[in-house]
Amino acid sequence: MISALKALIGVEHSLEEVCYALKNQIQDIGPTVVGAHQINCSDESERECVELFHRIIAREMLPELKYWSRSSFRTVNLGCRYEVGSVAVAEDHYATTEAKRGFKVLLVKMNSHVSMVDGTDGPIFGHMPRYDKQSVYCGALHAMLDGVSAGFVDELADVFRTGGIDRLAILRDSERVPKRNRGLFAAAVNARLQADRAMADVMAITSVSPTVYLVVPAITLNRESADTELVVGVGVIDERGGKRTRKFVGLGDDPGEYALATSLTRLRLSDHVYQH
Repeated sequence: MISALKALIGVEHSLEEVCYALKNQIQDIGPTVVGAHQINCSDESERECVELFHRIIAREMLPELKYWSRSSFRTVNLGCRYEVGSVAVAEDHYATTEAKRGFKVLLVKMNSHVSMVDGTDGPIFGHMPRYDKQSVYCGALHAMLDGVSAGFVDELADVFRTGGIDRLAILRDSERVPKRNRGLFAAAVNARLQADRAMADVMAITSVSPTVYLVVPAITLNRESADTELVVGVGVIDERGGKRTRKFVGLGDDPGEYALATSLTRLRLSDHVYQH
């Protein structure tokens, strides 16, 4: 499953391309039921990401909740924070009678986000007009980087210090992370760390019915034109066959190791963990 999706990792694609790639790969393995847990920032700029996911994946693949009503299980909060325990609730909801006859796929997709506009010396991340004034995208991540203290900011900052690594210090160090890339790299780290939390949560629960968990952390690139997307990694926890296996392929969580390039007008993000 991962091998078929590796081409998405670290390379900018349209939102549609990513959704269709996920849809096709899920269909290829033939689950009896598909469920989805989508995690997004509250920012209104994420509407495109949310709506395309609903149209291409939720509306086409998920079971009907009631007549012609299909929906992903959703978490929407400031900063795209994975809420511990939420995957267990989503798994229980989609553990239908039909799912128990075979196996289900639960797609867990989280989108951190950052704005991107074209500058004279390359892309500019994190600042873009909003309505009638300049604004920051993602506001929650910017607040964290600026040292603001608030409940949701403190939660984000704690995640960024996971494993005893001060990733905030790395992001604030212009010798390690160029200031112009700081917003993008912070979004990539956030997506990766939130995916780690989700996968750890999966490993700690007992599923109601046999499940393949497909965990996909990504960054929405909010643009003045159509938004695009950069997948940070792909994780699979597979319970088929009576045992649970876990695998993740993608970027690491050290922003000081990230390298950004442009090829054929697409952004490419890599590091020592994952290179193209």
